[in-house]
Amino acid sequence: MIKFITEPGRLVVLLALLCLTAGRSIAQQETLEISALGGDLNDIEFAGDKRVIAVGQSGVMLISDDRGQTWRQQPTPFVNFDLAACLFSSAERGTVVGENGLIAQTSDAGQSWTLRESGVESTLSDLHFIDASRGVAVGREGAILTTLDGGQSWLRATGAPPDAILTSVLMADANTVIAAGWRIVLGSSDGGRSWSVMDLGPEIPEEGVILSEVGSDPAGNIYLSGSTPAPHFALKSGDEGTTWESIPMPAAGNTALRFLADGSGISLRSQQDLHTSADGGQSWTASSLQGQTEQQRYNFAITAAALAPDGLALAVGINRTIIRSTNGGRDWSVQSLLDSRHFGDIEFRDRLNGIAVGDNSGISLTRDGGVTWDTRADKTEEDEFSSRFTDVVYIDDQRIRAVAGRSSNTTTVFSDDGGASWREFDMPNRGLSIPTMDFADDMTGVMAGYESTGLARPGWFLFRSSDGGHTWDTDGKYFGDEEFAPNVIKYLSPDVLIAAGRYRRGTPHRGMFVRSFDGGASWEYQTFDEMTNGISTMHFPDSRTGFVTGLAGVVLKTEDGGDTWRDISPEAVSDTVGFRSIVFRDASFGLLMGLDRRLLVTSDGGDTWRNILPGGRLPTMKKMAFTGPLELIAIRQTRFPGDSENLLKISLPSDITSVDADQNVVAGLMKATLSGISPNPVRNIVRLRLRCAPDADPQNMRLSVYASDGRLLLDLNENLRRSARPGMESELEFSMAAFASGSYFIRLSDGIRSFSRTFLVLP
Repeated sequence: MIKFITEPGRLVVLLALLCLTAGRSIAQQETLEISALGGDLNDIEFAGDKRVIAVGQSGVMLISDDRGQTWRQQPTPFVNFDLAACLFSSAERGTVVGENGLIAQTSDAGQSWTLRESGVESTLSDLHFIDASRGVAVGREGAILTTLDGGQSWLRATGAPPDAILTSVLMADANTVIAAGWRIVLGSSDGGRSWSVMDLGPEIPEEGVILSEVGSDPAGNIYLSGSTPAPHFALKSGDEGTTWESIPMPAAGNTALRFLADGSGISLRSQQDLHTSADGGQSWTASSLQGQTEQQRYNFAITAAALAPDGLALAVGINRTIIRSTNGGRDWSVQSLLDSRHFGDIEFRDRLNGIAVGDNSGISLTRDGGVTWDTRADKTEEDEFSSRFTDVVYIDDQRIRAVAGRSSNTTTVFSDDGGASWREFDMPNRGLSIPTMDFADDMTGVMAGYESTGLARPGWFLFRSSDGGHTWDTDGKYFGDEEFAPNVIKYLSPDVLIAAGRYRRGTPHRGMFVRSFDGGASWEYQTFDEMTNGISTMHFPDSRTGFVTGLAGVVLKTEDGGDTWRDISPEAVSDTVGFRSIVFRDASFGLLMGLDRRLLVTSDGGDTWRNILPGGRLPTMKKMAFTGPLELIAIRQTRFPGDSENLLKISLPSDITSVDADQNVVAGLMKATLSGISPNPVRNIVRLRLRCAPDADPQNMRLSVYASDGRLLLDLNENLRRSARPGMESELEFSMAAFASGSYFIRLSDGIRSFSRTFLVLP
């Protein structure tokens, strides 16, 4: 998908190299299945009497067949897309819209999808159908699309300002359509084909209006809600938008407003802003969320809600939030919530039971393989953890330990009841970074760290616990003979400890591996000069076999517990700048994630590697952990600054070692990528490396060069068609000698979807 971020004087193009082909039906698992277990949920809809469907970040789709009491995850092929909205006409048939102009339809509840050509690249935010044939979709950059054949084909409407950010749309009838968004409300009287700006009356100023939602109730009333940006407001129209009356709103406003025909309704925004109305919004009453103490414990924001005539209400929000009410919104219970935007660690005891820790003092547990998350044990009013957790360890199914160790403060927490309740032990504030812990048995544990302040001493620290992590030796033991900064520590036996990280003397830092044979009293050190920037990941599937890797693109293996090491770096990935994560199921089978977002597999202990996911297809996974023979959970790094991280479930096919990177390994979505631009910056000749999928058609592809202001400068279509080869990587070149120095971007398209890369021209 492409994101355009406008900054003064320049256009920055960010992408996650992914193309779709319209009209093609996509099955869920061709070779590799990846689905999100975290992230934000953006929409929720009833689909029949009992089914409820929610969609959101990283293509996530959750389905409940018991009216929201329990949930299951339906994998989709859209892991590289954020789904913004869904609409289901039955339990099986539905449409989703999202990033990069995505429109897809299913007739089997998401088992397979048919992609529809939208003709736009901007994010589509919402859609609405008045019947089985007629519908409208809206989004950013003034995108308004209409369909007359149930969503099989879409046409661009006229009249919307090109810079409009539209977030919600409602078809009141076959002719009257209203679209709302940031600082604009548009109306159409011809079914959405043409649009004009609506006059909402004197109560709403023309400038600064932010409309969050447009909706209706079964009685035919239309509602608009938003802010100016303060105070928050809502408008009601009983005559299809001709006139509007103001509705008083709770002070905090809402991001989800729903009404029934009898005037009962809900207004939702966050854990402290849940309200109900029994008189059409003229007055509001605060709702409860499992008691006041639970409201103080939770932290979430609502993005969408659904309200049934019998009073069943469901709402979704950021960080996998799902809340449910059975009495019209008066009382709510939290069904799912991940209380972290960035994750420090994940651990799974088996396929179903796991824990994720991270920022916001986040500790979240799952008992259904990550479909839903429980944070009830995370924080309380009396005992609030205030750090970002970096490591978590299961001692057994009941005893769980975690450490939040940064330079400002260090906190360890422990649970002896499977995560139902937690207690903490504060370490003295000594300017230490303590990123890692491990336990030899149910009583003996260690934590390793180093000083990270400006006047840091060169050595490192080891802290011990002899009571299962309830308390720790706060003085620790200081080892000042080596400038070691540990990233990970692990027990191989009660007496043998190993750790890996950075040797901090010199620039750049080198990789260092350390061992102790006396439970941590003394250590021996090994430095790896070839591992510049240190060791980021260490994995020992058994006490003798181990692997280390890091940002230098080097993978080392030991088969004698660390006495000797040999280089097993993948030779075929010469342009990989480094590796972020390595994991082995046993001494033979493992996966390696590159910083260029390639995924490699080995079945012979690293002697040979096979590339199963070419660079650019997925954001980097910074940690992977096996939960079954062919299943993993991974932490997905942010795609762009400010984004939240996500958790991914990876299901490998049984014949994974025969998968080739040129196959359509993620649900057949990828058709072509620009795998390289060189040199960059450039003075004259630009050389492009192009990789095409085996079923790509170069005749349908387009390649163009644009100025930073969007002007078309070069049409490279003929050059592309001569050079592109399906199933192969090819090269082509062109000249920029006729153009001034500055920033440019090149766009590759198959006529349906496109992506871009930036490059610089020097004087």
